[in-house]
Amino acid sequence: MNKVVNNVMKVLLVVAAVALAWMSYRSIMTPIEFNEIKEQREDAVIERLKDIRIVENEYRKITGDYTDNIDTLLHWLKTAEALIIVKEGELTDKQLEEGLTEAKMWEMEKAKKAADPSYEMTFVRDTTTQPMVQALFQRLDYPVDSLRYIPFSSPRKEFKLQKAEILTNHSIPVKVMCAQASYEDFLGDLDKQQLVNLIASHENDEETAKTTGQKYQKFPGIQFGDINKPNNNAGNWE
Repeated sequence: MNKVVNNVMKVLLVVAAVALAWMSYRSIMTPIEFNEIKEQREDAVIERLKDIRIVENEYRKITGDYTDNIDTLLHWLKTAEALIIVKEGELTDKQLEEGLTEAKMWEMEKAKKAADPSYEMTFVRDTTTQPMVQALFQRLDYPVDSLRYIPFSSPRKEFKLQKAEILTNHSIPVKVMCAQASYEDFLGDLDKQQLVNLIASHENDEETAKTTGQKYQKFPGIQFGDINKPNNNAGNWE
């Protein structure tokens, strides 16, 4: 009987040792694996945010303001036309010294072409248009409809866009915006404790807390821009 008990105890000890070893292994590997996947997913989110930033900056340049409506932004990207400047040839130093301007040279070239259709112009200053999506991304088949979605979000979630107008220290109004994807949006299917730890690591910013006297929470995710201060739409990964 004692021999049976001893054998059972030995088996239990072996099982316990294996379980302990496995738990120790997982305690080491879980954060490593989490961080590897986190970095891969962050890269994908950042690339999409960079594209959104390109579109938002161009939208503001043309319309005068950003948009916080993703439908508006993507419709504009699909339908807008970009003005393209066609520039070929340069004035020589001698022509510049003689007072010839680009506008005059272009008129002269057009006159020569009108008089002789076979004439090959060596100097061009003209404008044309092309689809906005092609102008910004150098391709017509850019997947515009997928731009709204945060990679690896399940169910699919859209990037959060915000805009505002704030006053600088010199009371000058400035239009600002931000686009965001939270860690919960694209890491929500991973280890819950690691996700909680990651989000908690963004809770305190001592420098800001000292200045404002309040607890400050950095955005727990990836974003560009800031609706509270101008930052030239910098990304928090930059």
